[in-house]
Amino acid sequence: MFTFALCPHDTEEKKEFEYWENIAKSISEKLKEDVKIITFKDYAEEKLKLPSADYDIYYANPVSSYFLYKKGYKPLARLKGKRDSFVIIGYENVKDHQLTVTTTYIETHLLPVLVLEHFDFLKTNIFFVKTQKEIYESVKNKKADFGIMFEDAYNEIEDEEKVPVIVKIPSNLRHTLMVKPEIYKKLKEVIKEFEEFELIDDKEFLEGITENLPILAFLKTKELFDVSKAIYNEPFVGVLIYRDKIVYANETIQKLTGYTLEELQNLPFEELVAEEQREEIKEAVKRRLRGEIFSKGYENLKIKTKDGKYLYTLAFSTTMLYKNSYAGLVFFIDITKEVLYQKLYKALRNVNRAIATVLTEKELYKTVCETLVKELDIKFAWIGVPDEKTKTFKSIYKCGEEQDYLKHIKIYAGGSLPEAKGPTGRAYTEGKIVINPSTEENPLMKPWKEEMLKRGFLSSAAIPIMKNGKVHAVLNIYASIPHYFDEDIRTLLKELKQDLSFALEKIESIKESNILKIAIENSREWILITDKDGNIEYVNDFVSKLTGYKKEELIGKKPRIFKSGYHPKEFYEKLWKTILSGKRV
Repeated sequence: MFTFALCPHDTEEKKEFEYWENIAKSISEKLKEDVKIITFKDYAEEKLKLPSADYDIYYANPVSSYFLYKKGYKPLARLKGKRDSFVIIGYENVKDHQLTVTTTYIETHLLPVLVLEHFDFLKTNIFFVKTQKEIYESVKNKKADFGIMFEDAYNEIEDEEKVPVIVKIPSNLRHTLMVKPEIYKKLKEVIKEFEEFELIDDKEFLEGITENLPILAFLKTKELFDVSKAIYNEPFVGVLIYRDKIVYANETIQKLTGYTLEELQNLPFEELVAEEQREEIKEAVKRRLRGEIFSKGYENLKIKTKDGKYLYTLAFSTTMLYKNSYAGLVFFIDITKEVLYQKLYKALRNVNRAIATVLTEKELYKTVCETLVKELDIKFAWIGVPDEKTKTFKSIYKCGEEQDYLKHIKIYAGGSLPEAKGPTGRAYTEGKIVINPSTEENPLMKPWKEEMLKRGFLSSAAIPIMKNGKVHAVLNIYASIPHYFDEDIRTLLKELKQDLSFALEKIESIKESNILKIAIENSREWILITDKDGNIEYVNDFVSKLTGYKKEELIGKKPRIFKSGYHPKEFYEKLWKTILSGKRV
């Protein structure tokens, strides 16, 4: 049995399909073998199946026939006098403004955009549909200003109020009957008996898939080439094309990820993406590779580099044809610094809110550590102070993925040992922020390197917390990516340092005020405070007990109330004797 595949263009309409059914039946009778017709529901399905095409006979459009030719198929014949002419349909003349044009996702359908002056690539919005009929309906229903379709497909449409043709575009392009080389001679003898076909050789075939374009088409192509090349070579824009694996990446992508082009070409695109976003990307990849035409933007796509670092990117992706197969085209802009700044600013805001409400050091440390771990994607944070006896740092608060890290390491506060020369020790002795950009590369991290790498602590920072001008404690934060804490972030860490120092001093001030207030309230001494006008603002409990007045009776009065005559003379004599003697009551 022979298989006979047909271009979707020639099976959309019932009349066309019946014509090819008769051709297949005649071939079957002449060959004395069964011939099975293979159809595709649309152009997208044809594109997907074309790379693995193994049909004996294939009536294909110019692009598909050329692909089959490169694959080893032989051109056999064409329908006499039939060329791939196009029409542009719409309800108004083509004008020089932002246009919406619809067509099928076949390369030849962009020919009119090339040859007509009024279609500007940069001003024309093109959206793709799956069939010739959908092109017509999109224009009819005003979803598109214009449609580009085959003229014969337009002629087959029956509609009382038919969308008018604005321009007819003739071409030299032709569909071709392609056959496997092993049946070429046998089928040639059969096809030459059909009056509607004309046999062709390789030279005639290539001429039939070649279009003589006017100079305008070359100028437009050059414009598009220049725009595309500028984007592809832009040092701040990464460009990547993928199918089941990455097939192209410009130099910017290679620099951002740390991979060579050869390494990238062995990776599926989704493996470049952070795990929490991977499923979404996998689904988009599947849709594109099965021929869905759509665009999608990602405001915050996390890309994983070769060394394990994560980059935040602004990404835009769309479906394209790459070497005659569906593929995904992605543009990236690195926004890592901007995202990290935003996260750190958010963390600082939360810390500042905490400063306004916390009353103890423990509350402050808890809020700071938990905020940093949550908002900055920090793996681990802890606050340490030196032990007076051992001179090693001990934790007074910690949170995150510690995995018993502090049990396995020692950090000294001062001295000449290597364990005192790391970020924590130096932050304590120097009173400055110390950054470890890369645990793997930083020689000063040798005493802790093994334990840090086990836990994925690839970079870190130590921030001294000042109190009354001296280092009181050290905040240590650890990230899962190298170079997370670069010099640009140091300024924001300085702000965090100042905020923490201010908070500690405020807590200390509140603490001292509370102690003083308790001492005054419980004092067995006469304590009275007035404003500059002599009005009483405060009295302690001892005054109330001694005078018999309630506090609210005294606030706002003048001290002469104590000689108001309310009590007998003997009371006031006794009162003042008691006050002056300092005796307790």
